[in-house]
Amino acid sequence: MTVEIFNTTRKKYLPKKKLAKLVESVLVTEGKEFAVNLVFIGPQKMQALNRTYRGQDKTTDVLSFAADDPDEPPSFRPVGEIYICLQTAQKQAHKYNHSLTHELLFLVAHGALHLCGYTHDADQDYDFMMTKTREYIRRLEA
Repeated sequence: MTVEIFNTTRKKYLPKKKLAKLVESVLVTEGKEFAVNLVFIGPQKMQALNRTYRGQDKTTDVLSFAADDPDEPPSFRPVGEIYICLQTAQKQAHKYNHSLTHELLFLVAHGALHLCGYTHDADQDYDFMMTKTREYIRRLEA
């Protein structure tokens, strides 16, 4: 399993090793074995992705695209993708009065759980997913 990180924004420093370790932790614990691309983008690109794939013409903080076929042989493992709008993450970190690193960890864990098949269409699913997200962050920071 590999985690490739791509930063298309002007932000120079990102805690790449910590973010990659968190993605790997979620996937291993959830029993998933596929590569992941973690991509940091700006609001215009995020809005375009959100419009194209979710029918919502607005930016959002994180979008996840699951690997197509996790049953492929190991040499042909599919790739899941997590897109994070860095500008939105910065605004949310400020709004919730925590660091950008913490916000990125939250979004990465949340996105990785989506790759593993979790959704939050119902309130109980949202609460369950938020609890799992916080637990993965707590384990990483312990």
